[in-house]
Amino acid sequence: MVPSSFRILRKILSRLEDEATGEIVLPELRGSGIPDDHRLSLREAAQEFTDNALPTVDGLHLLGESAADRLMARAWSPALEVTGMDGLPAVRDGGNVLRPYTTARISLRLPPDVDAQIAADALISAITTDEGAHITIDLEGVANGWVAPPLDERNSDALNRVSQACFGHAIGFHGEGGTIPFLADLKRSFPSTQFVATGVLGPHSNAHGPNEFLHIPMAKAVTHAVAELLR
Repeated sequence: MVPSSFRILRKILSRLEDEATGEIVLPELRGSGIPDDHRLSLREAAQEFTDNALPTVDGLHLLGESAADRLMARAWSPALEVTGMDGLPAVRDGGNVLRPYTTARISLRLPPDVDAQIAADALISAITTDEGAHITIDLEGVANGWVAPPLDERNSDALNRVSQACFGHAIGFHGEGGTIPFLADLKRSFPSTQFVATGVLGPHSNAHGPNEFLHIPMAKAVTHAVAELLR
């Protein structure tokens, strides 16, 4: 007789995401498409990436049809993840009862060309219910993505030179699924400035964890490349 709070939550999430494909369905959360130069860069970068590097269980079907598709999705597609839940007892404590509430913490990654505030407003408007259940929304953070402006010939040549020297390959560009909000602020403040955003990970490295560590040869090579670019 009483609707399940979990079912209502599941229904709300389906307004945001197609559970069959993982595709975000709210138009305000989707970008205008991948620019041709970025698409070309991602296809070239995909030749250096292998799906074997992803820490997944054996036999898991990855999204996309190729490594290039997955890099494009990582850089330019919106995505949703439920990162925490309250109101659910531990499995050993669960009983055959209807729980009074379900709380979910969700994280929405947006394409870099989407206005985050417009997306947030659309998200709030979509989180409604016809059952009359009480819904509380706490919006914790809204941040715009960032797209680096194209490099001029001088900087591009310098990066290609040092990339060949340090790594034996031409320079490659690809987007990242997170964001550093102040980069968008810098671009607004200095619209004609050249930007190179990079960092060190490399093989067998681990970032942002309690046992954080880096791949030392990669750290040396990236430091060399950045120093040469500045020089």
